[in-house]
Amino acid sequence: MSEYSPRERENRMLCCVQRSESRRWMSLFHSIRYLTCAVAMFSFALVLVATDASEASAQTPDREGFFIGFGAGVGSLGVDQESDRESSAAGYLKVGTALNEKVLLGAEFSGWVKEEGGVNLTVSFATASAYLYPNPENGFFVKGGLGIATIDVGLGGFGSVRQNGGAATVGAGYDIGLGARFGLTPYIDYHYGSFNDGNANLLKAGIGFNWY
Repeated sequence: MSEYSPRERENRMLCCVQRSESRRWMSLFHSIRYLTCAVAMFSFALVLVATDASEASAQTPDREGFFIGFGAGVGSLGVDQESDRESSAAGYLKVGTALNEKVLLGAEFSGWVKEEGGVNLTVSFATASAYLYPNPENGFFVKGGLGIATIDVGLGGFGSVRQNGGAATVGAGYDIGLGARFGLTPYIDYHYGSFNDGNANLLKAGIGFNWY
């Protein structure tokens, strides 16, 4: 005979669903708060760097026509319900075109990978992104994009498990001119992926190289 009545079982199931939804929304709230603080602090630092850089040299790359860029650095990965974050190598590749001196549109692929104990974990984000330069006279920019996130867990010789979901990306950086067509770009990005089994977020920073 069942320990609970039908009404009690229904109430317990409802409580479980509510707790699950509450954890999901709290995770999203903390991710957004973490993102906002990180981007705000880095953006402020970049503004200070940009001010000094503009005083030292007025040269910035000519942002016109086709562009391609790539970068590498370190990323910190967080997963729902986990307080510990994992750090490893991260990078990106982007291509696109400039609409004008202030607005660039492109496709960007970012990835993070870590191998430990025979398990290879890869998290990637493919997004359609926009890059906004508030002042075309210097290299400071902010960006945002939407697209697809993928988590791939390789189990050595036992195959792999893959899951796709929605993705959102924001970030900031500064183009340091290396002539009229090249730029060196310190950057910070935040990626958020929503999957059927939970959510993941990646905060990465590094140095990029762009050709216009």
